[in-house]
Amino acid sequence: MYGLQQKFGDQIDFINLNVDNHDATPTRLSFGMRNRSHYVLLDAHQNKLREWFGPLNQQAMEEQIAELLTSIEP
Repeated sequence: MYGLQQKFGDQIDFINLNVDNHDATPTRLSFGMRNRSHYVLLDAHQNKLREWFGPLNQQAMEEQIAELLTSIEP
């Protein structure tokens, strides 16, 4: 996750909602995030664009994020 943040952090915001941090629980649940290793990509209006479960494959994630960024750029 941190490699993705370093690569795309100037183009999108990354928010870590740690399952062990009880203060994050309401926000996690509002996006349907109930377990560890659940990742959600939202647009600027907080609509879910994609979500992933389990360990991240950084290369696949980079490709998908780059594709999404390309599709929304003017």
